[in-house]
Amino acid sequence: MEVKINGSVITFPDAQPYIDSRSKHTMIPIRFVSEALDLGVEWETEPH
Repeated sequence: MEVKINGSVITFPDAQPYIDSRSKHTMIPIRFVSEALDLGVEWETEPH
């Protein structure tokens, strides 16, 4: 699977995107994509 952001092909350093065969949804590593778009990602350890 090839993923492009702003016309540039990106390579995922950790987990790879995949298509869930049951739901037919494309799953991508959200942190990497968010950071490539200059968006922040935070992790909260406390449950809500």
